[in-house]
Amino acid sequence: MRTFLSWPAHRQVLYTPTGEQAQQPDLTGQILLILDIFESTILNEIVNKFGCPACVVSESYAYCEEDFGLPFYYTNLWLDTEVVRFKRKHLQLPEQVKTENCANIVNNKYQLNRYLGLKFCEIFEVDMSYTWSGAGQNSNLSSIVNDLHQIKDQNIEKYLHNILSPIQLDPQWHTINPGENNDNSAVLNYGKNQDVWNYVLCEKMSNTAVSLITESMPNYRISAYSEKTLFSVLALTFPIFVGGYSMASTWKNAGFDIFDDLIDHSYEKLPTLIERCFYAFELNKKILTDINYASTKREQCMERLMKNQHLILSTQLSKSNKAQMKTWPEHIYTEIKSVLSQVSSYNTINI
Repeated sequence: MRTFLSWPAHRQVLYTPTGEQAQQPDLTGQILLILDIFESTILNEIVNKFGCPACVVSESYAYCEEDFGLPFYYTNLWLDTEVVRFKRKHLQLPEQVKTENCANIVNNKYQLNRYLGLKFCEIFEVDMSYTWSGAGQNSNLSSIVNDLHQIKDQNIEKYLHNILSPIQLDPQWHTINPGENNDNSAVLNYGKNQDVWNYVLCEKMSNTAVSLITESMPNYRISAYSEKTLFSVLALTFPIFVGGYSMASTWKNAGFDIFDDLIDHSYEKLPTLIERCFYAFELNKKILTDINYASTKREQCMERLMKNQHLILSTQLSKSNKAQMKTWPEHIYTEIKSVLSQVSSYNTINI
């Protein structure tokens, strides 16, 4: 079996493990390795054009209950690689933390869980610090409307008008290039994640107790961890995964403290995105709105928060990923390990 690479942004093209465009590619019976998160529609487009692979492998997912119609193997190597990039650069870490706000949210309106994150911050009057990123596109709320027709939950129904109304928060743009023109509709050069952390988010996020983490979630029953989760751990904050499916328990299984004695993560397997987003706030209102409570709990848990920070900067992610890959069939593990060693961005991690 041979491995072909694909990136969601270039889904009409297949590549060899050396990064060259594959000539006369045929995926039939081969391995398809997709780099970065993807939706099932993208996989369908690839299969329709290049044939059905024997299996699909993802390096960006940490947990999956989605049925893609063929064998699917996954592990969260993307975050592992990002940590390596961070450690190569001079990394700012909070020296003296102070809790000036209950929560932070790093967000834009493009993806639904991010829209809902900001919307519920408004509805629940969360004491928060927030930043705006990306290009500020409008969200398509049709799937939320469809879900609301099926949900018979009085807790959610009483906020229906507010949920579907425009966000009132003014964008707070940040850029690492002070001289850059900014028309308040987009930051043209947001910068690399490492620079954004060092120059903007280290101070901003570490002055809060909770991180409202809105990871990209193209499928309902799937977990992906990116720089947003990394930022939350580096900032010594409690995690609440807004909309994420089984993200808290998966993060705990990877060896990290999710503070489930303090944060109620029982929303994480509710069937719809809007329910998971709503109850992430509803079940944790006190720590999101009571600054004295949030500050006190953070002080009491600082040793545990610092242990999480130490773990994420150690080899913990690599150990967790390797254990996950060892559950794959041996020939798949051996092939992918060989292929990833040829992709330059993965030369730094131990798989």
